[in-house]
Amino acid sequence: MRSAFFSNEAALASDLIVPVPLHRSRLKERGFNQADLVARALGRVSGLGVQYHCLERTKQTRRHRIGMDAKERAKSVQGAFGVLRPDMVAGRSILICDDVMTSGSTAGEVARCLARSGATRVNVFTIARAVMRASG
Repeated sequence: MRSAFFSNEAALASDLIVPVPLHRSRLKERGFNQADLVARALGRVSGLGVQYHCLERTKQTRRHRIGMDAKERAKSVQGAFGVLRPDMVAGRSILICDDVMTSGSTAGEVARCLARSGATRVNVFTIARAVMRASG
């Protein structure tokens, strides 16, 4: 993680780290948010502050999205996030953290939500990038 961050430090330059939140029912079921773990570790590595409570997942999305194409994934997360603390976002560059990126739909929707609340720039850091393959 340290190597990935510092080899891309200019591209990832941000004021604050925000993990992608889980819906409260999923968090209760799972007991932890893996994006929080990524954000916490990245905060230690980068020296950036982490804000766990300025963004919420307001819409529960389908649990397993394997087999969905990019268009279906984008539709499933549309309107799924809300900014609880616009004052923490406005005028700042935000680094979104998540564990895995597949189509980029979640990161894109979070970025749009943060931009609507005044974020000047949104960057994304994930641990893994899953590759979608066409079936058939």
